[in-house]
Amino acid sequence: MPGNSTRVISDLPRAHRCPKCQSPGLNRTEFRYPVLGYSDFELACICCGLSLWQRPDESPRQTYFRWLMDRIAF
Repeated sequence: MPGNSTRVISDLPRAHRCPKCQSPGLNRTEFRYPVLGYSDFELACICCGLSLWQRPDESPRQTYFRWLMDRIAF
């Protein structure tokens, strides 16, 4: 992570499964940037190693779809 970030909250939401391997639960970590006035959320799967940066208006499945589409070369 660039700049000064503070790792604040790490929790395991039980309602979401990993969109890649379907393991139960994703580790969700919030990174706050107090100087810049915003925060980012990272979803990480312990089983397959998937790491997604979730936007505030996205579900984990939407974030995974955006991640996949970013890797397709048209």
